[in-house]
Amino acid sequence: MKLSIVFVFFFTLFGVNLYSQENEVVIPEIDSLLQKQIKESSPGCVVGVIKDGDFIHKKAYGLANLDYDIPLTTSSVFRIASTSKQFTAANIFLLEEQGKINLNDDIRKYLDGFPFYGDTIRVKHLIHHTSGLRDYTSLMYLCGLEDDYQYTSKDLYQLTIRQKELDFKPGTQFSYSNTGYFLLSKIVESVTGATLNEYAQTNLFTPLGMENTHFHDNYKMIVKNRAYGYSYGKHSYEIAMSNNDIVGDGGIFTTLEDLRLWDANFYSHKVGGIDWYEKMTTTGKLNNGSTIPYAGGLFIREYRGLKKLNHAGWYAGFKSSIAQYPEAKTSIIILANSPDIKPPILTNQIAEIVLKDKLAPRASSKKRRFSNNPKNKTQSEIPKDIMKALAGEYFSFELNFRYQIFIKEGKLFCKRGNHKLEQLRFIDKDLLMVDEYITLFPKWEKGNQISAFTLSVGDSKNILFERVD
Repeated sequence: MKLSIVFVFFFTLFGVNLYSQENEVVIPEIDSLLQKQIKESSPGCVVGVIKDGDFIHKKAYGLANLDYDIPLTTSSVFRIASTSKQFTAANIFLLEEQGKINLNDDIRKYLDGFPFYGDTIRVKHLIHHTSGLRDYTSLMYLCGLEDDYQYTSKDLYQLTIRQKELDFKPGTQFSYSNTGYFLLSKIVESVTGATLNEYAQTNLFTPLGMENTHFHDNYKMIVKNRAYGYSYGKHSYEIAMSNNDIVGDGGIFTTLEDLRLWDANFYSHKVGGIDWYEKMTTTGKLNNGSTIPYAGGLFIREYRGLKKLNHAGWYAGFKSSIAQYPEAKTSIIILANSPDIKPPILTNQIAEIVLKDKLAPRASSKKRRFSNNPKNKTQSEIPKDIMKALAGEYFSFELNFRYQIFIKEGKLFCKRGNHKLEQLRFIDKDLLMVDEYITLFPKWEKGNQISAFTLSVGDSKNILFERVD
């Protein structure tokens, strides 16, 4: 009996290893590049290179789970973060093909209680990041909230509709906004009565045979062969996993093989047809007629003379990149669970190997000019009268969040809720830095009193905090 158990265990282990080896296809130069970057005992990545519809390189590097030393395989399931946006756009375009939506529609047609900002935000503005909507990840950052902070789709929608203004008039600028793609998921729900995942399963994933792909709208869901995400702790790696259900701007879980099927549809047009493909790969336009580099959840650019369709993602311990070079019928896929991997850089390194005969010579590099960002300006000690004027408690209706500013040991500190504590840095009386990215602009009144301030981070500006008695 014991001998049988040992035999079964040996056969199973051998079978798993054999299965993994049989599914690997290796280009030695790529393999050497990855081996130098990833240790067998650390989290890592899986890499796939597709040429004319088939893998010419397909291999896993590193561990899927550090608790049990479970290795990554070419069948491991990864969260792909913002690389998910192309799937959200794909479903919106399918709805348009079905006559259920118009890209020029006012989004308020589908979103209950959504505010009017004086100019119409249309569905196409959400797709192309030209809506002017504040990016919700920036708003979360202002509150000091990390990836593991739990919030619901309802919470996020309420945060969105509490915003009193846009970053800019719709259609006048391109500014990457996760909020827009989250709202696209809500539009799918409104139009179909199904969740984004349910609609995608029926209309996209099942027809393409993508059996291991889904929008992860239930964080408690069991996912077979799931890789765990990791970040850096103080002394070692730490688990970094999201426990929210937000999809649209991210949320896709998938595998290398399923992404090969997705890649193939860009050539076969099996789902959606040629019109769908044209919409996916046609970049948006601003109101003045100028084009932007963003199409349907995809950046459309050139890399050394070759057209490149790509998107990358980074969230909750996971990183990803999918880059298609349609003129060479070649695609590079990187799915990572390691903070050490930089997929966009690695994608270019692999492109240098597999496309070396098709790439144009490198252009000469230009020297970067000094940025005029406020954080680069000279910092000095905060005058005591400004410290006293700023000290107090402030509340933002738009964020439903409090900032406490106080003096301690002759220095001025800012506490964001119960989470982050930062020492304020002084640029001048009208500008301070909360941290490297957040700028604070005091609102001065008569008698050198401060009743409020506004914050800016990224493209999101003028977020008001008023003093609380």
